[in-house]
Amino acid sequence: MTPEQEAAIQSHVHSIAEILYKATPAQQLETLEGIEATIRKHLLEQVGPELTLFYPKPHWHNERTETATKKLCGKLPY
Repeated sequence: MTPEQEAAIQSHVHSIAEILYKATPAQQLETLEGIEATIRKHLLEQVGPELTLFYPKPHWHNERTETATKKLCGKLPY
């Protein structure tokens, strides 16, 4: 990763953190436990799903669908 890319990531992450912080009710930020739970929730709900860019769309869908089908139906005939 280039220094420019690292700087861009830092800038974007800082902007995301500001948005998520402003959208968080104050009572969730009163304890370390509340802060940790809030950060985890934001990462799982807002940030994580966007990182699926790493997965090729058709492959990811087909692999997940096939795995789920095998779990429900057993071995597939093809």
